[in-house]
Formats: sequence, structure tokens, C-alpha cells
Amino acid sequence: MSSEGDVQKLLSDYIFKVLDALGIKNGPAHNEVVLTSNGPILMETGARVHGTGYPKYTETVLGHTQVELTVDAYLDEKRFAKNTGTC
Repeated sequence: MSSEGDVQKLLSDYIFKVLDALGIKNGPAHNEVVLTSNGPILMETGARVHGTGYPKYTETVLGHTQVELTVDAYLDEKRFAKNTGTC
């Protein structure tokens, strides 16, 4: 699934509002959301990296893992910005 589009924007905006409401400003977060006909519904949020049972698949698809992004967020801001589209 592309990371861009109307549904993706809706979900991204929703999750950032959830994280703001929970006071999670930095670091990883694992979120589970169900998209219903009435909009997104939060199932859970954890201030942690998502399960790393299949990091090779994540790396193959995205070019990096959430663990790598977390390390970059603290140690290599330019690489983090490049890999998250925040530059």
C-alpha cells in the first residue's frame, strides 16, 4: 500500500492527534487502528517499537526498520529526516 493518499492522510492525521493527546512527542509508537464507515477507531497505542519478528521484511519493503529509525532519531537527524520524509 502506498504511504500517500486520502485514506493514508486520514489515518496519519488521526494517529498524530492520538499521540499528541497521550503526550508522546518523541520515539517510536505502535498503533492499531480500525477504519470504519464512521472514521478511524483506536484499538491500542504503545510507546514502543512494533514487534520486530520480521525486520528483514520491513527492511526489504521500506529500506529500513523501525529500530533503525529510532536510533537515527537520536544519533543521525539528517538520515532520520530523509527516511521519514520530514526534511
